[in-house]
Amino acid sequence: MKAKDFTFVLVAIVLIVLVALTPNSPISVLARDVLADSRPAPLADPVGTAFTYQGQLMDGGEPADGVYDFQFKLYNAETGGSPIGSPVSVEYLPVTSGLFTVELDFGASAFAGDARWLEIDVRPGGSPGAYTTLDPRQMITPTPYALYSSSADTVDGQHASAFAASAHNHDHGTLTGLADDDHPQYFNLAQSETVSGRPAFNGGTSGVSAPFSVDSTDVVTNLNAGLLDGQHASAFAASGHTHWGGSWSGSGTGLWLGTSSGTGLSALSSNGSSVYGRSTVGNSGFFENTNASNDWSTLYSVTNGPGWALHAVNSNTTANAGYFGGNVQVTGSLTVDGPAIGFFPQPAWNSGWVALAPGEYRSVVHGLGGNRDTYVVDFQCRNPWGITNLFVGADSNEGDVWHGGYFYDLDSNSLIVSRLPDDSLCYEVRVRIWIIDE
Repeated sequence: MKAKDFTFVLVAIVLIVLVALTPNSPISVLARDVLADSRPAPLADPVGTAFTYQGQLMDGGEPADGVYDFQFKLYNAETGGSPIGSPVSVEYLPVTSGLFTVELDFGASAFAGDARWLEIDVRPGGSPGAYTTLDPRQMITPTPYALYSSSADTVDGQHASAFAASAHNHDHGTLTGLADDDHPQYFNLAQSETVSGRPAFNGGTSGVSAPFSVDSTDVVTNLNAGLLDGQHASAFAASGHTHWGGSWSGSGTGLWLGTSSGTGLSALSSNGSSVYGRSTVGNSGFFENTNASNDWSTLYSVTNGPGWALHAVNSNTTANAGYFGGNVQVTGSLTVDGPAIGFFPQPAWNSGWVALAPGEYRSVVHGLGGNRDTYVVDFQCRNPWGITNLFVGADSNEGDVWHGGYFYDLDSNSLIVSRLPDDSLCYEVRVRIWIIDE
């Protein structure tokens, strides 16, 4: 197809304004001067981002007539640069005596106040041939920039006088319902406000009601208050505090720990005392198990070293260093330094009272094991008159009549107890065994 020689002459640019314009605005006057039937849309109608563009096309040095295909592209530079928005293609656009009119829309963000240039490509309407790019690009004149107005008399139908300046204040004399007092400025608590300075709240009744209330559950950050629930900040500890090296004094319970499960108090020391208690009057430490069905230890102490798992000292030699109001079970050796006042160890085995008929003997199992040479054995008789060892062993009374009871054949597992045939006094026998070190 024969290459076409197009020339382009910019005649006018007419804008359908984005913001509402009054008939007396300078931009609308320009629109009427260029295109007589272009009128601002009624203020109540929605306004888009399109604008009307009118140009003149010369074909072979003569004003073009017929239909043509156009492509319109918006750039941020006269040459090169970057495209703005998407290209607008218009096919079979009528051109009469070189004049054409088209509506273009590059989007709301195309005109942000910077310079813009329009690049136009053209070819005969319906032609499969390539487009001819017209040169140079056409600079967008100020009229389209009504899409980005830096100064307007009205906004959304409201006159500028209906809005407050950015650097305004609300003096109490201009606010309805606020009495004239010593506070010159106020802010609206019913909406989001940014407050600089130090506002004072003098409402409420001291000791009865708060000056204001907050119904939000959101956490207020960077809040600096002198009092919390009537307590000064110095009455509270920081979240990351420790009690290392601290001490307390006073009356009552100094430290109370309660837990439904787990460890109530855990203390670890690599050198020295893990837990240390001192009292001038009363208990230095008190441990109680209130659950009658709990078979765990009230105080449990373990050591992996050569020292004592539990060590108690009383500097008063006439008092006790330890007191146990019940049975004491010792697994292992028990060493007593000094006299064991009021202390005698429980036997390792007690047969209990065993009733025997005269002349009867019976094997009794103790199961202690070990070396029987370490056994200390106590044998007793009992009758209606009391406990006695008068007739322990073979005893002759009144000639050949044998009274009493005895044990024999003791080994590491059992022994035999017996009552003499003529005995009338040793109704029951009991054997107890202690084990001592060799």
